[in-house]
Amino acid sequence: MTPERNLLPKLTAWSGALAVCVLLAVAPGCQKHKAELEAARKRNAELQKQIKSRDERLAQLEVNCESLEKNADTLKQLRATNERLNRRVEELSTRVLEATRPKPEPKEAPEEKPPEEPKPTQEQPAPAAEKQQGVPEEEIDAVVRSLRVLADDAYRRGDHPTACELMLAIEHLGGVDTELKFRLARCYSVGGMLDKSIAKYEEALQDLSSAEKDDKAARALMLRTLNNIAVCHTRAGRPKVATEFLQRALDMDEKYELGLYNMGMTLAKDLGKEEEARDYLRRYIAAGGKRSASVAAFLETLKGQEQ
Repeated sequence: MTPERNLLPKLTAWSGALAVCVLLAVAPGCQKHKAELEAARKRNAELQKQIKSRDERLAQLEVNCESLEKNADTLKQLRATNERLNRRVEELSTRVLEATRPKPEPKEAPEEKPPEEPKPTQEQPAPAAEKQQGVPEEEIDAVVRSLRVLADDAYRRGDHPTACELMLAIEHLGGVDTELKFRLARCYSVGGMLDKSIAKYEEALQDLSSAEKDDKAARALMLRTLNNIAVCHTRAGRPKVATEFLQRALDMDEKYELGLYNMGMTLAKDLGKEEEARDYLRRYIAAGGKRSASVAAFLETLKGQEQ
């Protein structure tokens, strides 16, 4: 056997060993690159989600911008309409005030020589009829409607002084109703004018007393009116009178939550009748009142004081 043939097996073995060494050396790098590739794919997927989410937000923002532009146009139109209404209200209010202002009595004219009677042949022109000055009822009604819109808006916003002025103007023009009396009384109460508030509430109560028994809206307003009169009396230092109005409300509806709450608190805090107060406050909790948790805590304090 020649020396070259002896080397061939050795070379083959060395080649295999070398290949194994190369594979062993490269394999960790391949695994590392594979892991990096997988991480890159995950990052890419996350970025794709973020891009998609951003695109959706951009689309929503474009929709919102279009909506805002439309709302801005609508707001401009509403402001222009409101300005026209205000000018119209001022104009008509001025005319109403001028028409309702008492005119000065005419001064007596000095006695004059009576005019000579005209000759029969002369034709006397008929005296021109005086034109009655005044504002048509239709225009007054339009003013009342416009003032009511403004008053309702001010009342809902909590601007009670403005609402009060507008409602007094409506009352002056004869456009007052039961709901307006109730709101005017509420404005007086917020302003601390308790006696005026009670008087106006009682006017509303008088109107409601003639309502039909099955009129649910009138019944609900009557309960609120009785409760608010009681609150005004309590604030004015007349808790005993307040309990009389609250009892009238509870006679109408024994589960009236606000009446039960105010009756219990008035008896406990203002009249010192804690035993009676407990009964009303327990009934309030049983009725599912919104302040049941705080009322239960208050009852616990009463127990603690009793012990």
